[in-house]
Amino acid sequence: LLDSHRPDAMRLAPLRLASSLPPREGRGAGEPSHLWGEGRVRGPVLALCRLRPPHPAKVTLIAGRPVHLRSDLLAGSIVASAGPWRASGEWWLERPFFQDEWDVELEGGTLCRLSHDGSTWFLAGIYD
Repeated sequence: LLDSHRPDAMRLAPLRLASSLPPREGRGAGEPSHLWGEGRVRGPVLALCRLRPPHPAKVTLIAGRPVHLRSDLLAGSIVASAGPWRASGEWWLERPFFQDEWDVELEGGTLCRLSHDGSTWFLAGIYD
């Protein structure tokens, strides 16, 4: 990940494995640690699979909320939505960014992430 607030800020690099993990101090061997990914997850877990690059979409709004989505991957009525979550940054650069993101549920149960940069809508990801 890059040092940015941009949701998609990342760079690919060759994988380099450390020769050893740092020591795990101050706890017993069988004790769960959230830092080391041990323990049990309670409740449903969703993972957002970001589409890179995001797919252009047409979104219909009613009273400022998305109600219908059409893209080359998904299309349908939106039955529930949460958002917008506003992100902006890099205002010190020539091309700062800003966008609103929405999590939506389509009529068939598909959960996805939409983003809007002020002029264009995108299908930014699909929950798995």
